[in-house]
Amino acid sequence: MELKLPLLLDGDISHAYADKVGQDDCVQQWILDHRDEALALADAHAAAGADMLLTPTGGMNTLLALEQVWKLNAALVTLTGRAGGNRPVAGTIVSTGHLHEPFGPMPYTDLIDTYAEQAIELALAGADYLLLRDMRTLGDARAVVLGARQAERPVFVSVRLEGAQASASADMDPLAALLCLQELGVCAFGVYHPDPEALARILARLAPHARVPLMAGVPLDGRTAEELHRDCFELLAAGARVLFTGEGIGPEHTKVLRRLLDSFDYAAFSLPERPEDTPLLLTDETQVYYLEEDFTASEEIGCGLDMSEAILADEDQNTDALLFYVRSIDDAYRLGQNAHMAGKAVILLAESEEALEMALLYYRGRALVDSRSDVPPMTMKVLAKGYGAIVR
Repeated sequence: MELKLPLLLDGDISHAYADKVGQDDCVQQWILDHRDEALALADAHAAAGADMLLTPTGGMNTLLALEQVWKLNAALVTLTGRAGGNRPVAGTIVSTGHLHEPFGPMPYTDLIDTYAEQAIELALAGADYLLLRDMRTLGDARAVVLGARQAERPVFVSVRLEGAQASASADMDPLAALLCLQELGVCAFGVYHPDPEALARILARLAPHARVPLMAGVPLDGRTAEELHRDCFELLAAGARVLFTGEGIGPEHTKVLRRLLDSFDYAAFSLPERPEDTPLLLTDETQVYYLEEDFTASEEIGCGLDMSEAILADEDQNTDALLFYVRSIDDAYRLGQNAHMAGKAVILLAESEEALEMALLYYRGRALVDSRSDVPPMTMKVLAKGYGAIVR
């Protein structure tokens, strides 16, 4: 489904009612108990110029201690679809907030399944698109994209950065997130940062590498209409072509954003040309690795119980990437548990199709697949493409 840019994704009314319910109450249930009022607010956002309405379904996943959460998802999609005529509806999914392996107790495949369940519920209820927002780690963002694409709907994904994360941090480099996630088949990639100046710098850094439209989360935080217009002008100038709204946004702000999107001179701020792909751009969860054609790889590292020792032993070696030999599904799992210690680009040499696929699933970044792997060449290419990896 081709996107007609620019786009304004707006109308998640859960933010407007968050203060009206008790701390232990469910905002989404309150909305459904006050459908007429909620529908009127969603209609107002549509009338103010939203291109696509967002469902108030953030957090409505099966990890909640709510019975029949799928019914809430379905009812909220239906309610949103009644607003604004024939505008498309984007089902909203946010981070579960649960720590996953190797830093938390939740199995990574369970996290993927949790996101898949909500995505499928939203799609079956009538959502035309999915907006996966406010992901704070690349591992979480990969999980939600891998899960959501099972719903067979176009996917928007955004990451949420704070403070020092304007460029890179111990948690995630936004460029690493872009490079990884755009290869997973998303239709747009976005960033939210509360500081609009920092957000503009982030977008300008990402723009030369973006093969999908860039989205910007609109930072409101009490800004006047004039300030909102000025700040979002800079976001468009930096490369954003999709704006999405969140906390504090009302129909009056939607009107400001609509006028800006309609009047902005896109020709005067054309997107930068993509750089030559001479270096291989690989990532882990936190950083980007630029590998030239003459890069050097480590000796083969087996994915045994002692693989962490081999990873640490390579720290003093003059290599650009670590070459992991993955013999089995168990090897792939151990790779996922230990690869964060690598601090270098990762190359996968697999003994079978199953081992390669699971290694690509568990590795939370963009890897290089060694063409010597014992996997049929076409199968190898299909698997690599499905997980955003490169065969070389």
